[in-house]
Amino acid sequence: MAMASDTHASSERLRTSLSRGASRGRQLGLNALSPRRSLSPRDTIGLLRMGINPEASLSPRRLSPASSVRSLSRGSHSRFLSPEEEDRLVLKGEQERVRLEARERREQLREAQKLQAEQEHLLRLQRRAMDRETQKQRLEAERFEQWRGRLERRDVHRAKLWEKELEKFPTGSERSPVRSRSSRVPSRSPSQAASPNPSPRSQVSRLSSSMSALLSPRDRIKSWDLNIASYTRQEVQQLETDRLALLADKELQVLQAREAKSRERQGMDLRHERLHVRSVSELEAIRLAREEKRQQELQKRSRDREQRHEQRKSKRAGEVGTKEYEERMKEIRLHEQRQKKLYFKQQAEEQAEEGKIRDLGRRELQAQEVRMRKEREHEMRQKQQLLEHAAKERQAEAARDAREVMKEEMRLRKVQELELKRAKVLAVKADQDGRRKKKEEEKAYIYTPVPRLSDKVKAAAAEAMAQWDAEMNEKVAAARTAMPAG
Repeated sequence: MAMASDTHASSERLRTSLSRGASRGRQLGLNALSPRRSLSPRDTIGLLRMGINPEASLSPRRLSPASSVRSLSRGSHSRFLSPEEEDRLVLKGEQERVRLEARERREQLREAQKLQAEQEHLLRLQRRAMDRETQKQRLEAERFEQWRGRLERRDVHRAKLWEKELEKFPTGSERSPVRSRSSRVPSRSPSQAASPNPSPRSQVSRLSSSMSALLSPRDRIKSWDLNIASYTRQEVQQLETDRLALLADKELQVLQAREAKSRERQGMDLRHERLHVRSVSELEAIRLAREEKRQQELQKRSRDREQRHEQRKSKRAGEVGTKEYEERMKEIRLHEQRQKKLYFKQQAEEQAEEGKIRDLGRRELQAQEVRMRKEREHEMRQKQQLLEHAAKERQAEAARDAREVMKEEMRLRKVQELELKRAKVLAVKADQDGRRKKKEEEKAYIYTPVPRLSDKVKAAAAEAMAQWDAEMNEKVAAARTAMPAG
């Protein structure tokens, strides 16, 4: 829509300019648009629609020779503008060009100022980021010191717990097969007795960290003061070495106690196995004795039965069919039933007793297997815990070494920064001292005039000049007399 309106406006302007005079030619349409202005694509499209070729009309070859000569003779490049108008337009174009250059310079200056402001802003952001990073490192170092203090307290607590646990185990000379609380004599190794820091709750440890600088190095090593700034590097290394030695000693004591406990458990298992074998053999002997007794009773009963049967046979010959005989036979059958029930009951009791014995043996074997499996699992778990503890200790030691290296680097960087600042301050002070000395010398300077020649020197110089003038005059006179008269 906008393109169509611009094209229509340009065509209207061209029509009005062409109506003023046809003798001016098609060049009028181009000059009527805007002087000293290049054609836009919209103007070019409008001229082409009207049948005007801008390139052909603007080319100097289309101009007539007369017009070219006339325009060149009067110093103008346009046939339709007066010289004053052309000069005015040239001046206006120059002014516009100067304005454009000034505007461009202002824009360049504004861009440069904006770029400088952005760079300063980036520098401020980088400085803030560095400050935040330094603050973060400082806070992390403080957290690391707190964590290290917690680790130290945890190690002390664990050492105390291990001491309490080791007090429960008797020594080699005092160990007895029957474990009782009276036989648990507290044992203490020489390394524990000669520990340089036996108790963390000493009078020195209750002092504040600001008081630690007033202590001697020996008291500081003996105390549990964890303010790392109050220690030297050698003291920190000595503390770490002592701590690792104590931990190694504790681990050795734990391993020795574990080995003693395993040996004691093996002895108990061996005694229990012997007791079990003996009880099983005794029960088997009792069972065999009962079986033999039962067989003897059965044989005796069979013999008695046969004897009674023979006696009854002898008596039955004359008593068969009588009432007494029937009652006696009934009693005999009841007695045989009671004997049979008693026999079955004894058999059931013996089988139940044998089943109980077998169940007890099986349960004992299962309990022994469970104990052995639990012992193996416990040993494996303890080995795994020892390995994990050693790995964590190595990681913690590596982290401590890295922290120490980082702290040393930060200290060296601070020292370098302080040395650089000191050098700058010294340079500024030296410059200020030089300027001050120069000002003092300028203030103390007294003007002395240029030394003049003395009168004797002046007289000698005048005499020498007079003598030289006289010699020159004599030479000139001699030369004139020597010349011929003509």
